[in-house]
Amino acid sequence: MRAVERMLSLWNIITTRGSQEYRRQDIALADELIQALRKESGLHNPTELRACRKFFGNTLHQQMVAIGKEFQEVHYAYMGLADPNCKGQEAYMSLLAEELVDLQTACQTLLVILGADIDKVRGEVIEKNSARGYYQASEKEASS
Repeated sequence: MRAVERMLSLWNIITTRGSQEYRRQDIALADELIQALRKESGLHNPTELRACRKFFGNTLHQQMVAIGKEFQEVHYAYMGLADPNCKGQEAYMSLLAEELVDLQTACQTLLVILGADIDKVRGEVIEKNSARGYYQASEKEASS
């Protein structure tokens, strides 16, 4: 199991440095290897948020445009759901959820392109949000 943990750690290092320091092919090969190791070890999570390696060569501008397009799709799905005459509300809710995950994926890809230490940044944001009380139950939740 130690080898798998070391490979996972290596993969995290590779992906957080982004395409400036590693060739796209190296990242693709490492991704295939790590997915195989995760599957073999039982650590495989097929629904985890992953960056799209196809776009690792994008410039910051190109990826920001992609994020803008995904946000627009989220907005369109929401507008369909918010329409009082909406007949297929469940379909719009499903579409909105799907578009939100697409948006998360585009943002995750940009984080890799930036070379961000994603776990570190995520931890800092969680800490900041926790200090602001964002994870505490709202008054409405607490009273019910």
